Amino acid sequence: LISYIDDFSGFDFEDDMLPYEPYGCSFPHHQTLLLRLWDEIGIPHKQRKQIFGLVIPIIGIDVDPNRMTLTLSPTRRRDLCDALYSWAIKPANGRANYRLKQWQHLAGWVNWALNVFPLLRPCLNHFYDKMKGGDDPSRRIWVNNDVRDDLAWAARHIESSTGVHILRSSNWDPQEADF
Repeated sequence: LISYIDDFSGFDFEDDMLPYEPYGCSFPHHQTLLLRLWDEIGIPHKQRKQIFGLVIPIIGIDVDPNRMTLTLSPTRRRDLCDALYSWAIKPANGRANYRLKQWQHLAGWVNWALNVFPLLRPCLNHFYDKMKGGDDPSRRIWVNNDVRDDLAWAARHIESSTGVHILRSSNWDPQEADF
């Protein structure tokens, strides 16, 4: 069992389930034991937060402990790419501007995506430079070609990337083991 603040995770065999009566369903063995312990000592918990499966969403990122990958769902990838391309496309009049609040929103979204696509970091260099100069959320900021190019590059990278692979190989021969 692994604990981080108020999040707990662990593993069980897929067919090792136990019924948890208060919720009227079954959970993995160790998760059920933890829920029973919490009941015994009076720690509140909610059914909707008791997730388990082969792929687990954590802060919107799909964590696959068997493949050892961190990815975004196809819908989240598409939504992010659509947003990046919408900023990267040069309007017919050649000019586009957004409020500082919109710049901050997109910057936060890309920062979150860095968990899965760490190589995107350079795409924010020009972006942050443009945001300097005041904190009025309604201030309009023009999008320049450097920002457009960086965001289009990031979207193409997301489309071609498969996320973070913690280990490229999941099978080793005994002679490859490092003792």
